This record gives sequence, C-alpha cells and structure tokens, in this order.
Amino acid sequence: MTWFTRSSRFIILVVVLTVLFVVNIQEKLPAQLSSSLRSELPTESAVDKSSQLHLVAGLPVSKNGNKRRWNFSNWDSFKPATSGSGVAGNRQAGATRGNCVQGQQTLTALVPASGLGATFDEYPTLSWYMPETSASGLELVLLDSKNQEIYATKHTLAKSSEGIVSSPGVMSLTLPPFANLSPLAINQEYQWQLSLICNSQDPSADVIVEGIIRRVPLDPILARRLQWASPQERMDLYAQREIWYDTLKTLLILRRDRPRDKELKTAWEELLDSVGLQKIAQATGN
Repeated sequence: MTWFTRSSRFIILVVVLTVLFVVNIQEKLPAQLSSSLRSELPTESAVDKSSQLHLVAGLPVSKNGNKRRWNFSNWDSFKPATSGSGVAGNRQAGATRGNCVQGQQTLTALVPASGLGATFDEYPTLSWYMPETSASGLELVLLDSKNQEIYATKHTLAKSSEGIVSSPGVMSLTLPPFANLSPLAINQEYQWQLSLICNSQDPSADVIVEGIIRRVPLDPILARRLQWASPQERMDLYAQREIWYDTLKTLLILRRDRPRDKELKTAWEELLDSVGLQKIAQATGN
C-alpha cells in the first residue's frame, strides 16, 4: 500500500508537470506565429505598382487640436539642379489656366515649394489635387535629366451629368515598371508634367503643372527598419529624412484605409501646411 501511494504521487506529479509544459508552449505559440506571419505581410513597396489612377476625394482636415506633432519639416534639404530638367517647376496652374477649370482651386502638383521631392522608390507614386473641371482627360509625361521624354500616359476623366469631374480631390499615379520604363536612376532628376486636356484640338489650352523627382540611395540599415515598421512608423522614418514622395504616398494609403482616423487627418493638414499648400488642405476637407 505504501508503494502504491508513492507511485500514485509520482504519477500525479508527472501529469501536473506535463500540463504546465503544454500550457507554456501554447502561450508561446501565438507570439511565434505572429512573428512568422509578420515577415509574410507585404510591405508598402510591394503594393500600388500599377498605372491606374487612384482618386482619394475629399480628404478631410482636422479641426481639433491633436497633441501629436508629426515630424514634417520644410523639405528644404533637396534643391533642384541648375542644369537639365531640374527647374523649379510650376506646381500650381496660374491665371492662364483656361476655361475648363471651375471652382476656387486649380490643378496642383503635390510637391514641395522648390518643386523637387526625393524618393527611395524605383517607380514612385505621383500625386496632385484635381479641381472641378470639364477637361476631357489628362496626360502625364516624364522627362529624364536630358529633357527627353521617357514615359507618357493619357487617361479619360469620368464626368457627372453636368459635364465636370464629379469628385474633385487628390489623385495618384504610380509609374509602371511594365511599360518599358527603366527604374529611376539614383541621384538623377526627372521632371513630370501633368496636363488637363481642355481642348483636344488646341494643346495651347491645356492646364499644366510640374514636379521634379530625385531618387536617392536607401542604406541597408534603414531598409531593414522600414521592412519591420508599421505604416505610421515608416511615414515617420521617411519624413525624418525628407523623402517627400514616399511620405506622401504612405499617408495617402493610411488615409484611404482609415478615413475616420483623427490623428491621420491632423497629419494630412500638417504635411500640406509644411509645403505651403494650406488651401489644398482646406479644399480637401469635409
């Protein structure tokens, strides 16, 4: 009987230890699975690689004071070159914009005041404010540092029954890798020109804005940080280095996915304010 009691105690102890071991393993599995899955999630650079136009209409502006201050600067570290296509382009269409633009806001390239913005992307995303317009379409042309056209695309604009673009707002287009367009060369400047086609028979009536892109090298340490960062962390990392196009693209994706996020509304207002586009921020408010 004594032997049986000791054996029973030993068996009970083994069972208890086994249960504790299984519970401990189960507690660790979610974290391990989460770490494994995270490496499989696509990073921001893995999406949006198409030549389709993306319209993000009516991006709202925050009306309340948010304590968070984003790390948006004056974007003045990068200056256009003095030769080639590096001209501080016309980011907003002026008074000679033609008769196909309605409303108080005009066509505007979303770029810093100098006209130039930096990117890490081989095929960056370009964005602009699309006003109310009766234009039949738009054309985007990309010029290299020798002022040679290396890419061009045209898109027809959807119109309302009144004959104007029914949803003015922010539009974006990602340069496509499948259109015989080579990756942008590092430390080279490219000029992009966006035209509203007001009269297909008279090119002089087009409304035109411009921006400049300079692709800069991405160091391996930062590349690893960006790979594991959340979208908002990536936006902060881009902004710290004044990488305009990537900051803007990341924020637009965040706003598209989380349109009611008040913190992102504030970020949108602050980003445009940092490059002197307060009126565009107001025009894209709800």
